[in-house]
Parts: sequence; structure tokens; C-alpha cells
Amino acid sequence: MTAEPINTHMIRLSLLIGLNLILSAVSAQKYFPVEPGKTWVYIYNGPYDPEGEAKNTVSLSEEEVKRGGETYYEMKSIFTSTGSPEPVESKTFVRATDDGAVYGINPSISEDEYLFMPASPEKGKVWTGLSGTSEINATDATIETPEGSMSDCLVVQSLAGESKAYSYYQEGKGLVAMKLGDKLMMYLRE
Repeated sequence: MTAEPINTHMIRLSLLIGLNLILSAVSAQKYFPVEPGKTWVYIYNGPYDPEGEAKNTVSLSEEEVKRGGETYYEMKSIFTSTGSPEPVESKTFVRATDDGAVYGINPSISEDEYLFMPASPEKGKVWTGLSGTSEINATDATIETPEGSMSDCLVVQSLAGESKAYSYYQEGKGLVAMKLGDKLMMYLRE
């Protein structure tokens, strides 16, 4: 792969991670704590980081933002890599409903609100969001990362181009890892 397709691929994956990161509330909330001011740092792995350490820093603002009569928090995602001259920043607005569902707006794509994750994340649950169809494949999965073993994870399968992406969420932490196909793409640095 050349640097240009890899960088374009990384930007798309960075946006996908940012979008997938907020996938939970009440029942869902335990898998992604929508906590204003919270920050997560994700490190890219192996072939997804050919130029050196690539990372994605995702943070939720502390300020509430009103959009279309609803209250959201701004989620900022900043992708950096020694192989990219400039950081790539994206913004999404997220909110959790009283029943626990998480919704978002990604203004770079559409002003329409879409479902990140339904209120009751259970195995077999399917929904359509911004990136297409997502399905919960497991609620008790384990994944090995350079940070250690992550167990009791909720696994959400979605499509990333022609590949299947698997996002692993751990109760109380949120997104802890993502695989593209069978390869670890990135993981949470704790």
C-alpha cells in the first residue's frame, strides 16, 4: 500500500472509530459512559500504523450543545501520526435518551440524527446507523491487546468499506478495541 491510500484509509477509520465510540447508554450506558469531560486515547496497531505511532484522541466536551431542540455533547476526535503532516479532526454530537439509547449527528455527513446504539444492547440486536447496519454479536467476548486481556466485552459488528469491523466495548470503560476483519486495528491505552 502507498502512503496516500493508507492515510485516506486511516482518516476513514478514524471517523468510524469516532462514530462508533459513543455506541451506548442506561443499559447501553454501562458499556460507554457518556461522561462530559471524559477522554480516551486509542493506539493503532501493526499494519494500520506503518509510519510510526498513530493515535486517535477522543473527548467529550463538558458543555451542552442545543441542536434541533435536543441537548448534545460535542465529541471531538483527533487522529495523529508521524506519517501525517497535520492532525485530522472530526466532530460529532451525541446524546443519551432517558431509556438508554444513544443518538448522534455527524455534521460533516448529515444534519440528520441517527442511532448509535439501541437502549438494550443484547446479542442479536440489529440496527441501522450512519455507517450502515450494525449487529451485536456477543456480550461476553474477550480480546487480547498490547494493554492486556479485555473480557466481558460487548461486540458490535459493522461494515467498514468491504471489511467487517468489530468494536469491543467493556462495561465502565467504553470502546476498548477494534478489529478490522481478524486483525487488531486499534486499542485503548489505559
